[in-house]
Amino acid sequence: IDGGATWVTQLNQIATQGSPSSFVQTTVILTSLVGNPNVLVRFNFEAAEDYGWAIDTINITGALALEVSWSPVTELYSDATATTPYIAGTPTATVYAKPTTSRTYTGTAMGSNGCFTSNTSVFTVQPNGIPGTLSGSQTICGGFAPNSLILAGSSGTVVRWEYATNATFTASLTAITNTTTSLTSAGIGSFTGDRYFRVVLQSGTCPVFYSNSVLVSFPSTTWNGIAWSNGTPSSTMRAVFAGDYSSTANLQACSVQVSSGAVLFNSNHTLTVQNDVKVIGGSLTFDNNASLLQINHLDNNGAPFSNTGTIVYKRATTPMFKYDYTYWSTPVSPQNLLSVSPTSPVGLFLQFNSATNAWQYIASPSTTTMIAGRGYICRAPVSFPIGAPATPQSHTGNFTGVPNNGIISLPVTGGASQFNLLGNPYPSAISADAFLLDAANAATLSGTIYLWTHNTPLNASLQYTGSDYAIYNYLGGTVGGVPTGASTNSGLNNSVPTGKIASGQGFFIKGLSSGTATFKNTMRIAGNNNQFFKMSSPSAAPSAGPEKHRYWLNVTNTQGAFKQALIGYAEGATMQLDRLFDGEMFDVGNAITLYTLVENTKLSIQGRPIPFDTADTIPLGYKSTINSNYSISLFDFDGLFVDQDIYLEDKELNIIHNLKNGAYGFTTTAGTFDLRFVLRYTDNTLGSNNPVFNENTVIIYKNTANDFVINTGIFTMDSVRVFDIRGRLLLDIKDINDTQTTFDGGSTNQVLLVQITTTDGVKVTKKVIR
Repeated sequence: IDGGATWVTQLNQIATQGSPSSFVQTTVILTSLVGNPNVLVRFNFEAAEDYGWAIDTINITGALALEVSWSPVTELYSDATATTPYIAGTPTATVYAKPTTSRTYTGTAMGSNGCFTSNTSVFTVQPNGIPGTLSGSQTICGGFAPNSLILAGSSGTVVRWEYATNATFTASLTAITNTTTSLTSAGIGSFTGDRYFRVVLQSGTCPVFYSNSVLVSFPSTTWNGIAWSNGTPSSTMRAVFAGDYSSTANLQACSVQVSSGAVLFNSNHTLTVQNDVKVIGGSLTFDNNASLLQINHLDNNGAPFSNTGTIVYKRATTPMFKYDYTYWSTPVSPQNLLSVSPTSPVGLFLQFNSATNAWQYIASPSTTTMIAGRGYICRAPVSFPIGAPATPQSHTGNFTGVPNNGIISLPVTGGASQFNLLGNPYPSAISADAFLLDAANAATLSGTIYLWTHNTPLNASLQYTGSDYAIYNYLGGTVGGVPTGASTNSGLNNSVPTGKIASGQGFFIKGLSSGTATFKNTMRIAGNNNQFFKMSSPSAAPSAGPEKHRYWLNVTNTQGAFKQALIGYAEGATMQLDRLFDGEMFDVGNAITLYTLVENTKLSIQGRPIPFDTADTIPLGYKSTINSNYSISLFDFDGLFVDQDIYLEDKELNIIHNLKNGAYGFTTTAGTFDLRFVLRYTDNTLGSNNPVFNENTVIIYKNTANDFVINTGIFTMDSVRVFDIRGRLLLDIKDINDTQTTFDGGSTNQVLLVQITTTDGVKVTKKVIR
C-alpha cells in the first residue's frame, strides 16, 4: 500500500501446488485492504532448487454499488400492468417489456468504481391471428339437414370447433373434433332448440383465440294431448303431435310430425305447413272442408322432399239422388278408386277419353289406382233415393294415403274440340286463376274450366242436361243451373263459381295442343274448400286481377230450361278471341243455350276491352230444341254496370228493352237464332243514324284507384265541371278532347253534380255520390 517499500505477506504456501497440467485455485481474502486507492500485489517465489512456477487467471472481485439502466426504452414499462412507461436512464433492477414487434433489449450495470457490464434479452413477437368470419346462421325445420358452417378469411391453425346452448358459451360448452374451416351437417348434428357454434384457432405458440359465433336453431314444440311444450307452433317452428288433438282454429307449422295420438283438423280449419308432413305413429285426419296447405316441395338444400305416412282426407258431396254423378280427384296417393265410394255401382265408375271425346267405363275400379291430377266420375250410392219428393243425401268419400305435394304433371290431349277431365290433386283448394295463368299451361290448355253441378234432375229418359256445367275463366263464372221449383235438385249449386277449385274436385278443360297440364304448390290456397259442388260466393264479389265490369244474363222458361251467359269489359281483353277472357259454350244438348259470337265461335263468357264504349253492340244468339216461351233477364252486374243501363234489342220485333226494368219475354220455335238479339247500351230508336248525347250516353263509375271515371262513348268531351249540392264549383277540367277522363274520388261522402260539355257545346249533368 506504500508503493512497494513494505510488502505485507497475505499467503504463504510451502508445498507443491498442482502441476503444469492441473492448476489449483487458491483464494486470498483482501478485505483488510479495502479503502486504499492503490494496491500493489506481487508474487514471490523462493526455492533451494529452481524448478519453475506459473500463475494464470487472476481475478480480483468484490461488491460494488451498481446502477442498472435499459435500452431502448420503446414499449418498456416500470409496472407489471404496462401502464407506466420506463424513462430512459432511470436506474432500476426490473423493467417490463410489451413489444408489438420482435425487439432486443440491453441491460447495463454500472459499478460505483466506473466499471460496467451488460447483457441482452431478445423478444420474438408472433403476428396476431385473424379470426376471419364464420357464416351459416340458420333456422332449420325439423327433419331437414342443416347447411355447412364456413369460416373464411382467418389466419392461424384451427384447433377445434365448439358449441354451447347460449351466446356466451358458458352453458353446455362442448368441443367438436374438427380442424378444418368448415363444419358439415354431420358435424353440426341433429337436435332441438338452439346451439351456438364457433371456431377455436391458434397462431404459432400464442394462446388460442375465437371466431365469431353463429346460431343454428331447430325450433320445435310438442303437443302432449293438453298443451304445447314450447308455445303454439308457427311457420318457423316444427310441430310434433304426441297426443290426441282436435283443432279449434287454423294452425301453422314449419313441418309436422305425428308421433302418437289421434290428430283431427275440423271442418273449415287449415293446417299450413311450410315443408314436410310425417306420420310415423297415431293418425292425422282432415274433416270435410278442412285443408292441408303445404308451401314448399324443396328442402333447404334445394332437393325435393317427400311426405311420409298416410293421412285420412274426407270429402262430402252436395246432397244427391241415386242417379247423380260426382266428379272426383284424389288428394292423396296411392288411392283406390272404388274406396272413394264403395257402395256405388261397380260398373258406373268412368273416366274421360280425351282422344275420342267420350266417356269410358272403368272395368275394375277395385283394382284401379287414381292418378293425381286426373278426374274420375262415379254414380251415387245405390241406397240413395231416386228423386223428389225424397230428400237428397250426401256421401263422404274417404281418401287414405300420402298427401300429394309439389309439382304434378300429367298428359293432356289438344285439338279443335278435345276436352280433358282433370282434377285438383292437393288436400287444399287451388286458385283457378293461378292454374290458368301458369305459363306451362298457357301453351296446352284453354283458359276456361267447366264444373259439373248436377243441379237439374234426370228427365224421363234418365238423361242429364248441359246446363249443369258451371263455367269459369279469368273474367268470371256462370251458373251451372238455377233451381226453379220442385223440378230441380233445390238448393244444390246455384251460385257462380269464383275460381276456387276445392280439394277432390274434378273439372273439364279444353286442350289447345297435346302436352302436359301442370299443378304447382304456388296455385294452392288456404280455406275456400267449401266450394266442392257448391260455389257459394256472390257473383259480383270483388275479385283480384284486372279491372272488370260485368253483367250476367239468364234465359229460362217455366219448365226449368236454363242457361247463363257472362259479358264483361276488362283490362287485357280484346275484341278477338282471348284465351283467358272468352269461354266457349259447352253444348251437350240442353233445351236452351245462350251465347255471344266472336269469329263464329259461340261463347258463354265473353270479355271485351276497356275503356267501355256506350256505342258498343254485341250479337246475342240462342238455340232452342223446343218451341217455347222464354225470358231473358239480368242475373247480376258489377263495376260500371251498377249505373249503366243494359238494353236488349229484338230485331225481329223492333223492340229495345231495358233489362234493368225487368225480364224480356219472347216466343220462339225450335232452332238456332244468331241474328235476332243484340245487346246495346243506348235506347236510340231503331235505324237512327244520329246518336244523341244525353244522360244515358254518359257513364260515371269509380275505378280500383278510387277515382271517378267519366266515359261519353262516341262523344268527345271539352270540359268537366264538378259542383257540390249547394252549387259551389269544386273542380273545373278544361280542354279534355277525349271520350274518357278521371277525377279524384276523394274520401268524404257527399253528393256531387258532374256537368259534362262536349266539343259541340252540348251539356249533360249527372249526380254521383263521392
